[in-house]
Amino acid sequence: MRFDLEISLQGGRAVTNGTGRQVFNSYIYKINRTMNLREVKLKSGKIVTIERFEMTFTYDGLLLGKPDKELNNIIIQSIKDNHKDSIFLLILDDAFISEEQLKPFIFSATLTSKPIDKKNDFSALDKVWFGDDIKNLSISELVMNIKKFNWSELAQDFEY
Repeated sequence: MRFDLEISLQGGRAVTNGTGRQVFNSYIYKINRTMNLREVKLKSGKIVTIERFEMTFTYDGLLLGKPDKELNNIIIQSIKDNHKDSIFLLILDDAFISEEQLKPFIFSATLTSKPIDKKNDFSALDKVWFGDDIKNLSISELVMNIKKFNWSELAQDFEY
């Protein structure tokens, strides 16, 4: 997060400790939040905050053999099992390079936003998707570029 900081003397007066000795000059600090690097605007227009981001290799740990439908099903089921206690969206559109091979990276992000129902404190959703090549993309760009979806239908509200 980047901040702009303005410091100005408050009426040009010094603050004393009661003995007449100057303790410090009284300043007014004005902090302007100019940009939150974890805030992203999704394709749907919804502004969310990235609370957590992970990237793993799809076939990490595969020492022998090659990708096939059975292994892909195991990987996808493992993702579902790992997120069974959370509200999540697994995007499988465009997840495959071929019928036998998933894309090389699995991305996962926990996103939060304003509550859907104003009685709650915030809404949240875990998103998991497969990707090709990260090139020089930032985490924000990776999250921004994921498929458009309806936050209100998929996310869940929570209270602190």
